[in-house]
Amino acid sequence: MTGWNIAAVRRAVLTLAVLSLIAACAVEPGEENLKTSFAEQIGSVGSVEELQREGDAIRFIERRADGDDVSWRVTIDSVSIVRPGGAPVQGAVSASWYADGQLIEPIGRMSRLPVAFLEAGVAQECYALWDDNAAAWDW
Repeated sequence: MTGWNIAAVRRAVLTLAVLSLIAACAVEPGEENLKTSFAEQIGSVGSVEELQREGDAIRFIERRADGDDVSWRVTIDSVSIVRPGGAPVQGAVSASWYADGQLIEPIGRMSRLPVAFLEAGVAQECYALWDDNAAAWDW
């Protein structure tokens, strides 16, 4: 082999760059990536371990400071996406949360979930905004 064809290498690099840009721009706000982001946001809570998602069901263990472990099951009941003109795309998730098999129901607008989940922006009714620059949901 005598050497690299510089023109061919440049074309290949340019093609890869264009394909990467197209792939990055292809991410649009949708119901499935909203559900995935919701599950990931739950997983971002420091006390959450062993998170598993199967469809609309999310299971994980919460390791509490007092040494007790709580087995959680979260069922995504519904998601909606609103695309207001001139404003960021808005996503809403409605979910049922079960701690050790017991449904944790809100009281009015009060969630009754542990503070760590609320601080992460997730609850029985929660909302996210689509960040166009990051191509991701922001809780």
